[in-house]
Amino acid sequence: MKEQVRASLHAQVRKQQRGIRASDIQTVVDWGKCIYKQGIRFFYLPKSLIRERGLSCSDGLSDLIVVLAGKDREMITCYKNPKALRRVKKKPKRCAKRGAVQEREY
Repeated sequence: MKEQVRASLHAQVRKQQRGIRASDIQTVVDWGKCIYKQGIRFFYLPKSLIRERGLSCSDGLSDLIVVLAGKDREMITCYKNPKALRRVKKKPKRCAKRGAVQEREY
């Protein structure tokens, strides 16, 4: 098991509201795949890895997305959505660049 994921206040509230267990979040971050978009990391656990690890797809791990801040292990939020991975992959890269440019101008 790797280092524990720290949760922001927002993430703690959302995790509790959505009924997501801390152990599920740790499983997704430790064993899942990562997509780096817009300066943040999106972790998910594909169904193939769930079966490989001997876990059940009905646990809700296949639809769980965990969002971590940059290179830090602080969780911004987490949510369950069967179509979330498709939306994460389609996020444009330019949004992060535009935000970075605006920060430098001020």
